[in-house]
Amino acid sequence: MGARLEECFSDSLSLGPEVEIKTALARLPARRGLVLFADDRNRPIQLLICADIRRTARARLIRTTQPSARKTDISVLCKTVYYTPQNSEFACRLLYHRLCHQFFEDRFSELVLLPVPCFVKLDRDAKLPYFSIAENPLSKENVAVFGPFISRKHAVAFAEALNEAFGLCRNPDCLSTGRYESCPYLQMKTCPGPCRDEKPPDSYRRAVQEALDAAAGNSQKYIQSKKQQMQQAAANLEYEKARRFRDQFNSLKELEKSDYHLIRPLEQFCWLHIDRIVGPRKSLSFCAFLITAEQTIELDSFNLDQTEVFLEKLSTFSVAASKTNPTQMKEHLATVCLFLYRNRRPGVWFECSGNRYPDPNSLKRLLSEAFDDTKNNNRHPIPPEKR
Repeated sequence: MGARLEECFSDSLSLGPEVEIKTALARLPARRGLVLFADDRNRPIQLLICADIRRTARARLIRTTQPSARKTDISVLCKTVYYTPQNSEFACRLLYHRLCHQFFEDRFSELVLLPVPCFVKLDRDAKLPYFSIAENPLSKENVAVFGPFISRKHAVAFAEALNEAFGLCRNPDCLSTGRYESCPYLQMKTCPGPCRDEKPPDSYRRAVQEALDAAAGNSQKYIQSKKQQMQQAAANLEYEKARRFRDQFNSLKELEKSDYHLIRPLEQFCWLHIDRIVGPRKSLSFCAFLITAEQTIELDSFNLDQTEVFLEKLSTFSVAASKTNPTQMKEHLATVCLFLYRNRRPGVWFECSGNRYPDPNSLKRLLSEAFDDTKNNNRHPIPPEKR
């Protein structure tokens, strides 16, 4: 256990009976990072993610006259303090999750509270492809998966909007039972009934392709098309048809909500996260992470003068295939959601789907502004481009 702890942390501090604890803890760095308290047999007691390692250790190990009833006193048990400073809050969170799995696997769900991301899928090989909810982020061949959604409610609304807007099947129970005539959409004549045909018509297949395009972030052109069709039908006094186009128009407008600006096909999911490395204020240097749907890759650090070289390497960087299982992938995406769905994300975040990286001059300017201490705006991240 001792070797494992030493391998997992960058440094440690022993607290023997002859050690004056306040003096010893003063040697800890006053930086963001992880701290683990171990007992006399070098067994983990508590692992914490903290904004200030020294302050957290002092709060947990120096006794006060009025101890908190909400915190367990570990000062008697702790004999060694292990710690690892981190520059990025995102990197700190990833390390915390990994160590929780390693040392507290049976209590992981208690120690790590993650959102439960949800996904939307469409099986192109189905008789009548349609959008439905998926719990598993891993896609099979010819199955498109979109996400991650921060909640099931958002995923359901996204799928329903696409099915409604493009006339895809909204009653899949009929497909499994074969009782097509009992479908309420067919009875209300809001669906042409492609399920009754042996093969779906070409118009349905075209609608599926258009729906996939809209789901991938290209909904604006279909919104304009539905608006024109609605106006044309109204001008021709075809009010029932105009009402149907209006409903489809309103469904497509739902996709323009900010809740869905981050949604992409998972195979295209790619973000670049950059944060500042603690160091001299006059010399800005950065740590960077490339985040895909399956994994996070830590890239080489760089400074402002090396921005062009960094982006040149990034443009030629190839992501190796990952052996991530569905549970690991879902946990990874849940961790990413903790940051992507914040109003104020730490550091800066760039959406890079389709290898769309910022140009060197823009990146240099944005990083200078985002981490300019004189403007005190280093906690105001750069928002992603609207789709």
